[in-house]
Amino acid sequence: MVERYTMKDAESCAKRLAETLGKKFGSCWKKTKDGNVAEVGCWELDHNSIYGGSNINEIYNEGGGVTLPFGEGRMKPEHFCRAVQFAEKAVEIDREKRRK
Repeated sequence: MVERYTMKDAESCAKRLAETLGKKFGSCWKKTKDGNVAEVGCWELDHNSIYGGSNINEIYNEGGGVTLPFGEGRMKPEHFCRAVQFAEKAVEIDREKRRK
């Protein structure tokens, strides 16, 4: 049986990584009396299957400009989730090392 990964899986993986790293994820815009303002530092998943899959955007300024903290390479949901698992394990190993 082949397990299929979807955009929802990629979003779940991105959210988990954001929690691991203490980053806010999703709902990166807040309403003000002057209009909507982006929350600097907030992460959101950018997914477009036509262009290759998922990537994480980090809000760079209040106007909604973004930076790509993990580079420009988009990944299919399965590969994206595997990369997140790799990153989570690296963080776990580093944190364990620092505790000693």
